[in-house]
Amino acid sequence: MFCILAALSSALAYPIVSEPLPEGFDKVTIDLGGFVQPRFRWQPDDATQGSLGEVGFSVQRMRVQLNTQLLPKADARWGFGVQQVTSFELMPEARLEDGFLNLSVGTEFQLQVGQFKAPLHRAILAGDQSNLFADRNQITRWVPEREIGAMFHGWTKKRVLEYEAAVFNGEGKNRLANVNKKVMAVGRVVVSPLGSPGAGNEILLDWRPPGEERYLPIVSVGSSVFYNVDGEPGQEEAYVGVNGEFFLHYRPLTIMAEAFYRTSDYENTALSDYKQLGGYAQFGYFLYGVPWASRHIAVMGRFEQGDRYMPTFDVPPSGPLDPGVNNRRISAGIGIYANQPLFKAIQDLRLVASYTYKDELEAGDVKNDEFNLAASLSF
Repeated sequence: MFCILAALSSALAYPIVSEPLPEGFDKVTIDLGGFVQPRFRWQPDDATQGSLGEVGFSVQRMRVQLNTQLLPKADARWGFGVQQVTSFELMPEARLEDGFLNLSVGTEFQLQVGQFKAPLHRAILAGDQSNLFADRNQITRWVPEREIGAMFHGWTKKRVLEYEAAVFNGEGKNRLANVNKKVMAVGRVVVSPLGSPGAGNEILLDWRPPGEERYLPIVSVGSSVFYNVDGEPGQEEAYVGVNGEFFLHYRPLTIMAEAFYRTSDYENTALSDYKQLGGYAQFGYFLYGVPWASRHIAVMGRFEQGDRYMPTFDVPPSGPLDPGVNNRRISAGIGIYANQPLFKAIQDLRLVASYTYKDELEAGDVKNDEFNLAASLSF
């Protein structure tokens, strides 16, 4: 079955557009595609700290996606539209990633139901095939990613204002039921005074709003908040998280930054409540003014620091490899992008080489810096 899907994906790399429909909708589009992300990773052993390194090849992601849209009449200001998205991740085994239905009345008022990304971090909302580096920053691993629920969302013309308000089961993806019968609430608002293409990509080049002949900068500022209660009765954990985001793009330069803070409160007073605090800033810059390279080669960097576990009680970390250790990451890399005219989008075919310096700020240090050579092909 998956061999058939893969073959069809290659054949249907571009949308199938029907003849205009007689009533209600202007046209239907069907996209069948996906992406694959192989990589090589090198990380040394550090026997003194019990750290096992890695040298070898892997496939980070292999995704197949079906996207179907019924589009409203072009001249209908509040035309009704329908979209469904289904995607499967095939590594390390087949599992559902996205499965949702989106109903829209214009762009301002939309309802999305099913399994999809919770609107918490801008870096999470960026497509899995559109990351700047091979791996996302570490604070994205502190919060839920894909969840099952419902979301009201929308944006004004040119995405000057964008909002999301959602409720989820709060227990992760691919669950059959909401076990604790409580929901997670999430809200996000972003303002982009000059317009924006949305949060789909972590790197852009020479963006301009639809219909505009001149290039305009993107300046986006936003915030998200979420509240959830998890665990069995008597052992519940309630937590609140707040995230701030900033995005800047103009011609060859893209800058993105986020800061995250979360508090946790255990129902069982014998357990230590804790806080989380972290953030990152990253940039991608195409080599402006250099023939060919200005459209195909970008240098990139990222600084991130985070403390995942700051307990109320005095609970020292078990060692530098403890997941709750305060740590710092500094990454640098270079990306080679096929870009147009071979591919429609910058990130459709790329090769990114990066080196990450890791510094554990508590309980000693580990020699666990890593080098990644990652490719990505969207079809």
